[in-house]
Amino acid sequence: MILLLILCLTGVSLGVEVSQSPSDIFTKSGDKVQIFCSHDKTDYRLMLWYQRSPGETAMKLIGYLNFKTPTMEEQYKDNFNITGDLAGFSLGLQVDQSPPAVFKKEDDEVKLFCTHEKSDYRMMLWYQKSPGETALKLIGYGYVDFKDDGVEEPFRKDFKLAGDLTSDKKNGSLSIVNLKAREHTATYFCAASQPQCLNQPSARHKNLFLSLLSMSVKG
Repeated sequence: MILLLILCLTGVSLGVEVSQSPSDIFTKSGDKVQIFCSHDKTDYRLMLWYQRSPGETAMKLIGYLNFKTPTMEEQYKDNFNITGDLAGFSLGLQVDQSPPAVFKKEDDEVKLFCTHEKSDYRMMLWYQKSPGETALKLIGYGYVDFKDDGVEEPFRKDFKLAGDLTSDKKNGSLSIVNLKAREHTATYFCAASQPQCLNQPSARHKNLFLSLLSMSVKG
């Protein structure tokens, strides 16, 4: 049996609800599958598809659709195909992230903030996308509150999460200490999600609402 975990995103901007079906697929080697993605935001004309392999936290870009034109990453061209029409398309959750951009010196500290007002979205996740890479790396997450073990092992030395996900206005922060140009210059994404069973493989990547922030560290 093959379990497919594929994520559809509508670009890197304020949040919009994205419907994807089916949510999980079990199939045999050699079979063909089709996964559908839709949303109602009329001015979102870029749709991206990502793959997250079991046991990994990074999401690999499969390709994207711009209006009606698909672009595939080289390693996926043989077995994957993206089609659709984004020329005209809300169920919306706005995720606000601040500041929108940060320029810092090495060894400085920085704190990024994320807020939203969706009462039942009590899970907040933070991702990092390094320059020149297509994968989003999971930094960590909080469910109702933020715990030390919510930060992924590679990020625990310099990253800390905090915030309050119990009130009507959810808020979270990402702190980075001892900034280094090579390690920390990146685009950072804040995502909000409904709480789901964390022992399910796709739990951290379903129904995400993303916002982004770019940060550069000068050596």
